[in-house]
Amino acid sequence: MPTGDAVALAALQGSWDSVCIPFGESASGIRRLTFQDDTMLEAVDEFANGVCSGSPSDTFNSESSFTLGASRISGDGLAVNDFDAVFTVSGDGLVGTEYFDILRVDDNQLFFGTVDGNFATDANDRPQMLNFDEVYTKQ
Repeated sequence: MPTGDAVALAALQGSWDSVCIPFGESASGIRRLTFQDDTMLEAVDEFANGVCSGSPSDTFNSESSFTLGASRISGDGLAVNDFDAVFTVSGDGLVGTEYFDILRVDDNQLFFGTVDGNFATDANDRPQMLNFDEVYTKQ
């Protein structure tokens, strides 16, 4: 079971859908994150346009186990939790890769620090500010 902030962990449980996220200049995607206890399932639908329209051109699925740290203040001055995870299922050869981020649950919205999927693989490189461009909404 994840350690850290039990309130944040409880609020995190369930499914969250991202806004349309640009992937470069001519592609985009929508991420669905599902949290079940200490497991995060990620499904990404990628589109061959910048507006997430039409049928997805590709789909990516992964699974990670995670722990949450205690609540602390980010570089934005907001309460966040450290999010430490390791890929347990991945089609991209990432199984076993650890990654480090921060997150904030704010009512029905979820924010991470990572920008454009470029996650930190060293705890010393963990983002210190939230990325407000990639908003997830609880489903």
